[in-house]
Amino acid sequence: MYICEKCGKEVSVKELESMPGLLRCPNCGHHVFIKKRPPITKKVKAV
Repeated sequence: MYICEKCGKEVSVKELESMPGLLRCPNCGHHVFIKKRPPITKKVKAV
């Protein structure tokens, strides 16, 4: 999943692959996407 930097719409990889030429947000037309990543959790063992 990718998120449009301007409007925040989530776009799937399949949607991006189906777009010919320049990648643009289908909602607002902006061309910068941020990859959505799961939150990182660290478990620290107490001594």
